[in-house]
Amino acid sequence: MVTITLDLDKELESEARSRGLLSSERIAELIASELRQQKRQEAAARLTAAMDVMAAHMREKYGDLSDDEAQAMIDAWIAEADEPDELAGG
Repeated sequence: MVTITLDLDKELESEARSRGLLSSERIAELIASELRQQKRQEAAARLTAAMDVMAAHMREKYGDLSDDEAQAMIDAWIAEADEPDELAGG
């Protein structure tokens, strides 16, 4: 457990108190919510970075593709994956 002391001006303190924001439970909820938001932002940044790396590799290998060209390539990969595996007797 930790004790936190806040330095708030009277107007802010009064409004926060009247809205129930200064209870231990509410402050804990606000902190937990902020932590979740920061984790989402960090995850989004990691995902964006991974997508940028993947896009760079795809551009290097296939050049700049239109959306239709990229979709056609994906559709072909899916069709190929759905084909029966001759070695497995399928």
